[in-house]
Amino acid sequence: VEMVARAAAEVGCAVVDELVIEAPLLLPASGGVQLSVSVGEADDAGHRPVTVHSQADETEAWVRHVTATISPSGPIVSLPEFEVWPPAQAEPVEVARFYDELAAAGYEYGAAFQGLRAAWRAGETIYAEVVLAEEQTLEAARFTVHPALLDAALQANILNASGDLRLPFSWGQVQFHTTGAATLRVAVTPVADGWTIQATDDAGRPVATVGSVVARPVAGLGATAEDLFALTWNEIPAPGQGGRTVGRFEDLADDGPVPELVVFTALPDVDADPLVRARALTARVLEAIQRWLGEPRFADSTLVVHTGTDLASAAVSGLVRSAQSEHPDRFILVEGDSSPVEIGLDEPWLRVDGGRYEVPRLIRLSAEPVQEAVWNPDGMVLITGGSGALAGILARHLVAENKARRLLLVSRSVPDDALISELTELGAEVGTAVCDVSDRAALARVLAGVPSLTAVIHTAGVLDDGVMESLTPQRLDTVLRAKADGAWHLHELTRDRDLAAF
Repeated sequence: VEMVARAAAEVGCAVVDELVIEAPLLLPASGGVQLSVSVGEADDAGHRPVTVHSQADETEAWVRHVTATISPSGPIVSLPEFEVWPPAQAEPVEVARFYDELAAAGYEYGAAFQGLRAAWRAGETIYAEVVLAEEQTLEAARFTVHPALLDAALQANILNASGDLRLPFSWGQVQFHTTGAATLRVAVTPVADGWTIQATDDAGRPVATVGSVVARPVAGLGATAEDLFALTWNEIPAPGQGGRTVGRFEDLADDGPVPELVVFTALPDVDADPLVRARALTARVLEAIQRWLGEPRFADSTLVVHTGTDLASAAVSGLVRSAQSEHPDRFILVEGDSSPVEIGLDEPWLRVDGGRYEVPRLIRLSAEPVQEAVWNPDGMVLITGGSGALAGILARHLVAENKARRLLLVSRSVPDDALISELTELGAEVGTAVCDVSDRAALARVLAGVPSLTAVIHTAGVLDDGVMESLTPQRLDTVLRAKADGAWHLHELTRDRDLAAF
């Protein structure tokens, strides 16, 4: 976290939006380890990818440990203010044997990392005071926040934890406000499956805020087949409407009563081009969602959005599911070509087909090793969004694991030279093409020069994020052009090719 934050500062970024620890850094019994922190180009919204790799002495392989995203600014956070320390309502927590008990449980902290000095509890929040070891205090000024101090701050959550040995796995919305602290006053509060962290120095000045830290069992830091889940659809009995009143959105009077369930139908014009349908449908549904959220008289009712099962309707489903994540219990999504006569009140997402009702469920996949398709190594693999972080991750994987030998990275800008050099050193032949995949004619020219295409991976995309109330059809169009238009053009232009994967 410290290294990524320092790298962010070098390029004018103040926020670590997300940081995922993919693998622990295991130190060898002898020799050293080289570390590499790489920052990518900014996208249109200013977000940059960051990776952290290591290479042990006398080895050739570089191991990726961290992927992260940084940005110039993030949401406004409430900075910690501890007017009284410790907080008046907090009860002391005994920490004299804290590190002995941790060692017995499997957390063996050396002297440099035993920084927890005192702790208090108020409700679910743990307040703690952490300090650097005396010999480390002179190092504090070299860091944004000294890693040993940040680690000690995170140890406070162990006072709330139980069960398996767990280590930090992902971090979200990390912001540092002051540098060089040698002592921290910390508040750690559980949220969802992790914690928030707020920290000041011993003078009360804000030092750090962390929107979320999620931990995982140590044994689970390397993904296995048991970590993989798949979406399945299960049939359920036809649900009733539970005596609720039901009406149609278009029939609502401007000042009349609002039924408890209101159905908005967004079925596509089957005669239109899929891309035209997608834009028309999402614009209509966005307008309905914003009206639903904007008028107080709808606050106690649920909007049921009924859409189809074609490609354009899939865009509507994605939009509605985003609205559901921002406004729980305000929307129900029903997919299906037949109109739902009854609505299941306990399911946010249903499919209806000729009286058959289905709901989505996650199932754990078999623990059998995941078998990846074997592609023709001499064929060309085309990756769109070739200058992006996701394309780089996939390209490295394809070359290292699938033994792909020929790659074509297609992007609006030229991919990073370092990525091309790395892939070349791994034995791949790497070509590049500057092309906007939403431009069908330009994409056709690129594909015409690829006679032996074996796979297409579409990672191109443009971010224009915003909460539901702030979106416009124009902002939706910005995102649809790269992702949906690009996918459809790729589909049409390669449908006569014998592809192993699309």
